[in-house]
Amino acid sequence: MLHVGSEPELDLKRFDPRNLILGFSLVIFGAVFFGIVIPAATAYYSDVFFLDRLRSKIEKQDRDVADSLKKFENRQADIRQHIKNIETKIDNIDEPEGTISSLVRQKGEYEKALKEEPAISLQPYYEHIVSYFWPIAFLCFGIVAFLIQPEERLRRRLDISSTIATAVIVASALVAPLWLRTMFATSIAHGRTVYAFTNPDISISSFVVQNLNFFILALLLTIIWRQSTAVALLCREQVQHCHATNKDKVDVSLTLLQRSASLLVRWQIVLLLISLPFFVYEAIFWTQIIGHGDLRFVFEAVVVQLIWILTIAITGLPLFITCRGWYSYKEKVVAHFLNRDWSGENKYQEKLSIIRELSPFGSWNALATGITVVSSLFLPIIQAFIKSRSG
Repeated sequence: MLHVGSEPELDLKRFDPRNLILGFSLVIFGAVFFGIVIPAATAYYSDVFFLDRLRSKIEKQDRDVADSLKKFENRQADIRQHIKNIETKIDNIDEPEGTISSLVRQKGEYEKALKEEPAISLQPYYEHIVSYFWPIAFLCFGIVAFLIQPEERLRRRLDISSTIATAVIVASALVAPLWLRTMFATSIAHGRTVYAFTNPDISISSFVVQNLNFFILALLLTIIWRQSTAVALLCREQVQHCHATNKDKVDVSLTLLQRSASLLVRWQIVLLLISLPFFVYEAIFWTQIIGHGDLRFVFEAVVVQLIWILTIAITGLPLFITCRGWYSYKEKVVAHFLNRDWSGENKYQEKLSIIRELSPFGSWNALATGITVVSSLFLPIIQAFIKSRSG
């Protein structure tokens, strides 16, 4: 017989439309204020908002950078002059066709050289991809932490002091590679090719704001992790309750099956929201590494990738525990079903087939989700590589 069991309840927060609108508005305000307003204002008043002011500031501080940029511009000017001279020759030439073809090839080579980027990359706040990352990260993580959240009694388990302490540890893991790169590998001799507005030797105030944003990011991640862990613990209680309640029965409780299906949908939404910011941030690192040849960013890229994977795993814990509990429970039911005396009962095979086919999600759904997770982790590297080749 199929019935719905009476395991402990685990529901997503029942949304009151007014609370939802208010919460979403606060998340948007926080994302805009901390992700756009403060970094942009700080960059503007630190003279690192626009490229010309950033360049002027860097050239006063670092003669090697100034010389490198000057050499590049002189080389570009020479190439433009060569192209102009070739165009003049082509317009006035009265030679065989082979000579014209040779000049056209030379012009093409010079035009290709003209598209080369300078060895030094100056990166002001304006149109920098990190100016998009912070609001996207705060918005997506804020939605997961404060809107897609567990019920009230689980949220009360989040101890403030331990949450902040964990956030400090996570923030330290995020900024440690940043500090190593910006404090100890600060010159061209160290392989530096990127001079960004957030570097402490360019704008200490933008550097401080960046570290503040890292702590906010770490705090949001910590809240998400702890919430997911709390849900996972309750899911384990549900599984244990289901097994204990139906210990000697062949009845099929649908609670774990239904819960697994709902948790899959929730995790897929969470996966999308947490992966978007991580994708953007990883794209920044791999663009610096592959596109600009600055290998100092490798350590940061690896750390962020590991935190991304850890977040996917932690947020997927409730689903994993519930699904494993369901399949274990189903195997026990099938075993009881097979050992039971079914003489005189009709449709034995049909009932057994129905039980065996019960699943919280289809194989194609699981395969598509797995492919999406794996591909998203490597997509930033592929994107940066393609971008560097096309450039």
